Amino acid sequence: MPQGYAGILGYKIYWDQSNGEYEHRVTLNAASITSYVEASVTQGLSYNFKISALNSYGEGPLSDAVLIIPAWVPDAPLNVVMTSSDSS
Repeated sequence: MPQGYAGILGYKIYWDQSNGEYEHRVTLNAASITSYVEASVTQGLSYNFKISALNSYGEGPLSDAVLIIPAWVPDAPLNVVMTSSDSS
């Protein structure tokens, strides 16, 4: 390791819910965590996320923003009834 270098201890994730102000969302206290699932988003709304790294000296600068617009495939239809339109 270069002199003065301190390894990454974790990450902080920030989000912006389209108002232009980033708020701290969560701190991941392990450098080995390389993914994060945000479960409290609303389909069709846009969110910007930024991440910073943490080491023993403190918090580094924020990353560039990543735009996320959640969307998912709908559930299968329930109680489907089929009728014939053949009159013969």
